[in-house]
Amino acid sequence: MRNRSSLISPCSAGYSPRSGDATVSLNLRPEDKGVLPDRMIAALVKSGAIIPAGAIDDDQIQPASIDLRLGEIAYRVRASFLPGPDSTVGERIDELKLHEIPLGDGAVLETGCVYIVPLMEGLSLPTDIAAFAKPKSSTGRLDVFTRVIADQTRGFDRINAGYHGPLYGEISPRTFPVLVREGSRLSQLRFRHGQAVVAREALAALHRSPGRRIPRSLRGLLRPWLRPCGCRRPWLPCGAGSAFPGGAVHYRAQPDRRPAGVRAHAGTA
Repeated sequence: MRNRSSLISPCSAGYSPRSGDATVSLNLRPEDKGVLPDRMIAALVKSGAIIPAGAIDDDQIQPASIDLRLGEIAYRVRASFLPGPDSTVGERIDELKLHEIPLGDGAVLETGCVYIVPLMEGLSLPTDIAAFAKPKSSTGRLDVFTRVIADQTRGFDRINAGYHGPLYGEISPRTFPVLVREGSRLSQLRFRHGQAVVAREALAALHRSPGRRIPRSLRGLLRPWLRPCGCRRPWLPCGAGSAFPGGAVHYRAQPDRRPAGVRAHAGTA
């Protein structure tokens, strides 16, 4: 396991936890490994490494990520795809698109369909900073499958260090239609310097630690709403399984076919 001091902390690499005139440096040392915090993400915006279409919203930069906003057009395509090392996403859209859907006034994306949406944020990353995307938690609760694609890549949600180009979101609602509009946020982007890895054994020990158990005083209150699944893998818990006989806990939602709305960024109707 790597030493904890090798991770980027709020007080290293020029980051200051106090607001004011402190300068945030992007000249990271080789031993500074980990995910960049909000002040350094703001510095990426200021330096031009993150290229937004318009101003960044006040609440768009999170403690360790930046929300990605949908652009003005969605393309329904025949199937999911990756551009590969010799193509751009735009070129593949031209080959695979079925029709275009303007998002300015909002549009409903139907279940079982795949849509590609150019995002309002592009990148011009330094050669020592890479990025990776994740769906926002609210996107998962709506059961919307989404991931980010970049030009000339072989994988989803991974942007190599030094990448210069646009970003695209792939969206496929799974359970019910979703109402989105220009500026809606479905994914978030994190930035990483180096590779900070926690050993598997250390992770397994953390999951077995008593601190992960639900307090005994709460078990009686929670038990009517929780259903054990029988999972007995302590190193891969899915929920609060260590607190209940039989393993991890699952939740089951009722089906609902009404369109679910996705919040747009500030200033968008």
